[in-house]
Amino acid sequence: KNAKSYYEQNITDEEQLCRSLEALKKLLKLKQLPVRMEAFDVSNLGNTITASHVSFVNLKPEKKLYRNYKLKTITTQDDYASIQEVIKRRLTRIRTDKLPLPHLLVIDGGKGHLSVAKALLEKEFPQEAEQIDLIGLSKKGDHTKQITETVHLMTGETIEVAKHTATTRPLLHLRDEVHRFAISFLRNVVRKQSMLSELDTIKGIGEKRKVMLLKTFGSLENIKKQSIEDIRDAIKVTEEIAIAILEL
Repeated sequence: KNAKSYYEQNITDEEQLCRSLEALKKLLKLKQLPVRMEAFDVSNLGNTITASHVSFVNLKPEKKLYRNYKLKTITTQDDYASIQEVIKRRLTRIRTDKLPLPHLLVIDGGKGHLSVAKALLEKEFPQEAEQIDLIGLSKKGDHTKQITETVHLMTGETIEVAKHTATTRPLLHLRDEVHRFAISFLRNVVRKQSMLSELDTIKGIGEKRKVMLLKTFGSLENIKKQSIEDIRDAIKVTEEIAIAILEL
C-alpha cells in the first residue's frame, strides 16, 4: 500500500507539473516549456548600482544558481545598459562553462527593458537567442488604484495577467524572488560602503586593513563589540588606532 501510494503521488505531482508548465507556455506564447526560468533585476541607490538573477527549475527556486553582480561598465543609473551587461555576463558564463540554457528569461521591466535585452541576444548570442524565450514583467497602477501585472512579449504584444491564479503564481513568485534577492544584495553593498567610508576617517587604516576588518568581524556593528586587543591583533595596528576604530 505504501509503495502504491508513493507511486501514485509521484505520478500526480509529475502530471500537475506538466499541466502547470503547459499552461504557462500557452499563456506566454512560448516556444517551449519553461522548465528552466531565470529572472533579472537591477537595483540602485544613489550611485550604487547592482544586479541579480535567480533561477527556477520546474517552477521551484534553485538557490545554488542565484547570482549577484556588481556592475563593471555602468557608473550612472542606466537600467537599460545595466540589463544588457548582466545578461551578457550571465550568457557568457553559460556559454563558457557549457551550462544548460534557460528556456525563459524574465526581465523585471517594461517594453524598453525587453527591447534592449532582445537586441543584446540577437547581436551577441544569436544561436542562444533561437533557443531562449524572453519576456518583460511590469506592474502598473499606484496606491490609489489596483495594481495589475503586465507581461511584455517579444512580438510586441502585452498581456494583463491576474495575480492569484495557478498559472501565473510561479511567474510572479519568480519576479518577487529576484526583487527580494536584488534588494537584499544592494542593501548589503551600501552598508559595507558606509562602513568603509567611516573607516576612511582613521589614519593608518588602508584598503587592506579595512577589508581584513570586514572579513574578520563582518560588520561595523560587530567590530565595535570587540576588545582593543581583538582589533589590534586582527589587523596588526597600534593600540591608539584600535581605540579610534572602536570609537567610530
